[in-house]
Amino acid sequence: MKSMTGFSSAQANGDLGVVRADIKSVNQKGLDVQMRTPRACAAFEGDLEKLAKSNLRRGKVFISLHLDLADERQASLQLDTNAAQQVIQQLRATAKENGLQDDLRNGDLVHLSNLWALQNKDIDENQLKALATEATQKALDGLNAARGEEGKGLKTIITGHLSHIKTLVAEIAQRQANFPQQQLQVHRERLATLLADTPINEERILQEASHMADRLDISEEVNRLNLHIDHVHTLMGESPVGRKLDFMCQEFIREANTVGSKCNQTAVAHLVVELKAEVEKMREQVQNVE
Repeated sequence: MKSMTGFSSAQANGDLGVVRADIKSVNQKGLDVQMRTPRACAAFEGDLEKLAKSNLRRGKVFISLHLDLADERQASLQLDTNAAQQVIQQLRATAKENGLQDDLRNGDLVHLSNLWALQNKDIDENQLKALATEATQKALDGLNAARGEEGKGLKTIITGHLSHIKTLVAEIAQRQANFPQQQLQVHRERLATLLADTPINEERILQEASHMADRLDISEEVNRLNLHIDHVHTLMGESPVGRKLDFMCQEFIREANTVGSKCNQTAVAHLVVELKAEVEKMREQVQNVE
C-alpha cells in the first residue's frame, strides 16, 4: 500500500552535462501528470510523461527538469546586429524629428536585453534524452519509495481505526442481543397491567416476540461488518488499492445505517454514531492511499 503524496529529486551526469528531475505528487482520484521541461527537451517531453504514467497509478504529479549543460557554460553572448541597426536608425530618426541631441553611444545597447542572445553549440538530442530519461526514472523510483514509506504509516493508522471499529461492532452486538427479550418482558408487563384479571394469550405473545426478534435482529449486519474488517486488512497488502478502500468505507456506512434503523436503544444509537464517525476518520486517511 502506498501513499499518493511524496517528493523526490535525482540527477543524471554525462559528457553533455547534468540533468536534474524534481517530482512532487499530491492526492488525486485519477492520475494527472504535469510536465515542466526546458525548450531543449520539448521533442521528447511526451516520452517522459509516458514513463511517469507507467510507474504511477494515482495522484496529481508535477515533474520539472533542470539542465546544467557543458555547452551552455561555454556559450558566447552575441549581438543581433540587424536588430541593433534598426534600433539605432529609429532612435536617431526620432531624435532628429523632435530636435533632440543625437548622443547615442555603443554602451547604450548593452541595456537592451532583447538585442542579445546566448549562442550555444548544437545539443545532441539523443544524449540529452538519455540523461533526462535516466534522471526521471531515478526520481520516479525515489518517489515510489517515499510513497511506500508513507503508505506504511497510513496502514498503521487505518489498522488502528479498524481495531476501534471492531470493538464498537462487538459492543453493539452484545447490547442488542438481549434487547428483544427485554422488550418482550416490558410488553408482557404492560399487557398484564392493562388486562388485569384477563388471561394473556401466550401464543399471541410468542408470535409478537418472534416478529420483534426479526425486526431487531442485527446478526447479518454484524457479520458483514466483521467480514468487511477482515477484507480491508487483506486489501492493505495490495497496491493500488485506494479506490477499493474508499468503496469499503461506503459499505461500512451502509451497514451502520441499517443497524441504526433497527436499534431503538439510546445506548446503541450512540454507539452507531461513534461507529460512523470512526469510519469517516478512516476514510479521511484512505483518501491519501494510491
